[in-house]
Amino acid sequence: MVGDNITVTGMANAAYNDAWARVDIASAKSFSYDVLTTASASGDTSSGGKIIRADRYSLALAAATTYFYRIGGPSNSCGASPATGQFTTMNIPNGNTWAEGPLLDPATQNQLFPSIFNDRTTYYVDPLTGAQVKRLGLYGDGGIGGGSGISAPWTNGSAAGFRSCSLSTSNGGYHCWVGQGESYVGGLYWINGSTGEVRFLGLMNNTFTDNAGHTSIGTFSSQSSTNGATGLPNRFYATQSTNFGNRPYKQVLGYVDYTGNDVAVPTGQPNGTLWTVADPGAPWDTNGGVLKPLTLPPSNTLSDMMDLCVRSNTPSGACQQDSTFTAAKFAGCEVDEVVGDYIKLGCNGFQQDSVAWYFVYRISTSTIVAGGSSYSNPTTRWCGNHGALPDNSASWISAGTSNPGLNGAQAGEYEVSLTAPVTGGSTSFTVTGAVDGTIGEPQNPFPFTDANGNTWNYLQPAQGANAGGPGGLSGGNLNGDLFIFDDPANGDEIVRLVSKGSCSGSTCTWQAVARGLVIQGVGAPAASHPVGTHLAAICEPYYRQRGGIMWNFINDPTRADITGTNVFGIGQNLSGFSTGHSAVREPNDVNDSDVFLASPDWTGTFSATVLADTQPSFNLDTMLPFAGLDTDSGGVGSQNYLNWDFENASFKDSYLLNLEFLGGQGFGTGYTNVTGNIWKFSNGTDVPFHPELPYFSMQGLKMGKNISGPDSLLPNTGSGEYCVAMNTGECWAGSNPGNVYADFTTMDGPAPYQCRLAGENSGYTGHDWCMVNPSTYGNSLSQMGYIKGNTISIDPRGVPVSDSANSRRLVQWMSGGWRLNATYLHTIPDGSFETFESCVGDPHINVNGTNDGGGVSDVYACGEFMVKIPPQPPADGIDRTNYENVTVTIGAGSGGATHARVKYGYTENETVRGTTWPPVMHFYCTQYQGTCYSSNQNLPLNSQQILPIGVPQRVLFYEVEYLNSLNQVVASDFMTAAAIP
Repeated sequence: MVGDNITVTGMANAAYNDAWARVDIASAKSFSYDVLTTASASGDTSSGGKIIRADRYSLALAAATTYFYRIGGPSNSCGASPATGQFTTMNIPNGNTWAEGPLLDPATQNQLFPSIFNDRTTYYVDPLTGAQVKRLGLYGDGGIGGGSGISAPWTNGSAAGFRSCSLSTSNGGYHCWVGQGESYVGGLYWINGSTGEVRFLGLMNNTFTDNAGHTSIGTFSSQSSTNGATGLPNRFYATQSTNFGNRPYKQVLGYVDYTGNDVAVPTGQPNGTLWTVADPGAPWDTNGGVLKPLTLPPSNTLSDMMDLCVRSNTPSGACQQDSTFTAAKFAGCEVDEVVGDYIKLGCNGFQQDSVAWYFVYRISTSTIVAGGSSYSNPTTRWCGNHGALPDNSASWISAGTSNPGLNGAQAGEYEVSLTAPVTGGSTSFTVTGAVDGTIGEPQNPFPFTDANGNTWNYLQPAQGANAGGPGGLSGGNLNGDLFIFDDPANGDEIVRLVSKGSCSGSTCTWQAVARGLVIQGVGAPAASHPVGTHLAAICEPYYRQRGGIMWNFINDPTRADITGTNVFGIGQNLSGFSTGHSAVREPNDVNDSDVFLASPDWTGTFSATVLADTQPSFNLDTMLPFAGLDTDSGGVGSQNYLNWDFENASFKDSYLLNLEFLGGQGFGTGYTNVTGNIWKFSNGTDVPFHPELPYFSMQGLKMGKNISGPDSLLPNTGSGEYCVAMNTGECWAGSNPGNVYADFTTMDGPAPYQCRLAGENSGYTGHDWCMVNPSTYGNSLSQMGYIKGNTISIDPRGVPVSDSANSRRLVQWMSGGWRLNATYLHTIPDGSFETFESCVGDPHINVNGTNDGGGVSDVYACGEFMVKIPPQPPADGIDRTNYENVTVTIGAGSGGATHARVKYGYTENETVRGTTWPPVMHFYCTQYQGTCYSSNQNLPLNSQQILPIGVPQRVLFYEVEYLNSLNQVVASDFMTAAAIP
């Protein structure tokens, strides 16, 4: 039937074979499915092919859920007493640092996922956490499929830095907007947090006609917190351009009202049925999605209002003043966030990471009430705009910083060049503009083109230290512009302009320059540099904090503050914030009281001293040990996405975290070829490998087969197997305990061969080698507590490091598996569900990993899911950072028994999983295929023993063996199963 997964083998045309495909269309006598490779246009008419239904199901029970049971059927044929009853499963606990490994198909070594059906009602239980997951988006919600070449039919969420749901409800549910395909075109959904019901309301198109009759067709992007005006869950704000967006053009701010009354509309189909602009599933309103301007063309557009505010101080005191500003230069305005009476706008000079202006439009007065640049305040000199960090605040703007520096054409570079050589001891320079030498100020060698078609390369003059900043006129942190030499031959030295002298014609004198600065490991000692060497202005907060900038636009509408009170940086040392990838909490505790939470228990007023010196009260680390063994949070290339937008939830003492494993050189110092196909792993110092904990091996997206155990030997045939030696001579001749080997035909060079990265959000698909212990929060969606637990160490800053006592993994396997990662997490504002993008519903996930851009090879790709967030569990006093104690009763034995031992293990470590009860057990307690015994094998008879052998949240199987004086097993008890809480 439609939606079933199938395995197709034995087709005469091999292109029609598929290890795991999905039935798209079915009738009484035929069905269709998509394959990964292009097959003959004439099709395959041969007989002999074999088709097997291959639906897979998670057999786990949902956490924190009441179940009812019956034993023996209605007639109680088993004679059970009681024959019926009920039980409630335990909640997902906090504090468990045992990190589960991947679930693999023993036949193929592919990561094994349940079949995901194309409906919004089926719940799937994450087999590793018990969380309940369901689809939010369907294949056809975008209305485009079948490799049409236009887009792709998946839903992909939006970056975690955007609030993606309304703050108030409509007909009992929230309006949430989710990206459709690669373009992030918004699709509107209605979600009831109480029941989990989801309705698709259509694609978010809009049309705008300017005063000259030019009609533009636009969309609402999921990359914007476009809804949030007080009491208006159906109103969505956006910008549009006059003149079709062709130069010359101006920008217009407006809105569209949705009037569909939250009635679900039909979705598209994954076989190529397209929505049209006129039929986005349902009209937004009776006018078909017409954008109603708040700023009217031709002379009262958003662009006109920006010019008046910045150049003419109208309204008075509302904007930073700059006589060189024109709105045409910053014509990339987008709605970043709507909160109450305010619309926050970010206006880039070019693309993401370029310099920008931020404006605030007040709805009730139809005026701009605040405006300032990303690059001119001494706290943020020369900084670009990486992206909005919505904070749900009616008084703050938060944005991620970027460093134009030497990053090239996308962000621009602002450079001067030396008019004379300097030595390592020179403390004054003479410079000229690096483009044409017509001025002595920084110029952009990658000039931008404005909305009128004019190019521009000058932004602002260089600036020395000021008396009111740190260090006064002698300069200091965030006081005096920083520049970096573009001179690899002599070192990329960083200098600070402390005192600027005079400018004459095409040159300026830098009277006092601090040399050889090193900031967070970046920089080089003072050195000689030849005439003509370029120096690029850099964004100091980016290097010092790698965080965002917060600005109180109510208290400081012109963004002029230099005291750290109303404009300040969000540093990495402030728990819960992250550069450009996060939704942040507005800097308050309750009632918008304008205090900054450097940590959950610190609520002091912010100041320059606090900005520079205050430490958080504790560090909530993601690199946590189990049984004293450290693991990394997911890899050098992990993405860290945070989210905290559950404004209407009863809990506000946690945030949501997504750590994706992509790869990285931290996993080993390299791999060496031993002989032929045999490779040896070199254990890393950054991320030590621990065979006692779960582990896995990957080449690209392909998992290796583990043969570790007594007498193991790799065949040297390119089998794809790997082996961890626990005894001398295992795996390969000459091995020592702890050595790791693999049998690979191909290893991508050059040396040293390592675990690799493909990109910011993509797993490497070639032939590298990753040898990895999973980590506590790696490759999962987790709920991190902002309440301090137990102190486990002190970090180099003197800050206590908290354990995971108030944190937990919510979703692990249903997030997509290793290198097949979920991303872009959000919450429904009432805290009932978390939404996220995952490729777990793709039957070809083990081949492609992620979407392939809508090509014909995979019409399924990724989709938007949602997971129910269970209530916070009460503390139960169990230490889940170590093996738990298990009480074992030792009997009298028989057959001359004199003492006893306990053998134990877990079914997860068996090479073949049993389908009957009790399971066949070899008692492997780790992935090494050797029987595990209690450390004390001389246990007294007729005793109770407390043994530290329980892995948290697993079912332990153990058996007591009785031995005689010759240590021979003479008797044993029945195998016992124990659920470890």
